[in-house]
Amino acid sequence: MAHDSLRCELRPALARFGGTIARQLDLHHGTVDRVLSQARLRKIERLSPPSRLDPFLPFILQTLEQYPKLTASCLCAMVRERGYTGGPDHFRHLIAPYRLRPQPEAYLRLRILPC
Repeated sequence: MAHDSLRCELRPALARFGGTIARQLDLHHGTVDRVLSQARLRKIERLSPPSRLDPFLPFILQTLEQYPKLTASCLCAMVRERGYTGGPDHFRHLIAPYRLRPQPEAYLRLRILPC
């Protein structure tokens, strides 16, 4: 019974410190994650810190909705005028998921038989 209560107390710590366990045991973090998941210990995901781009996201989304073909460099210049201090390459990387992707077209490849 004492073993079960100890295990319940250690569950959050084990799930949180999977990377530390891997380093201490000189194992790959994926191995430790797999073993912990087999023991039904879920990995605790960390929240990403707020981005410099977060205050400007409503403006960016609105602008991309109106002008979907607007280049990242033009959009970056517009956001810089409003106070963004990050670099243009990182900006391009951050807005890529918010861009609309064209729907792929299905097509049938024609094969011509030799004469």
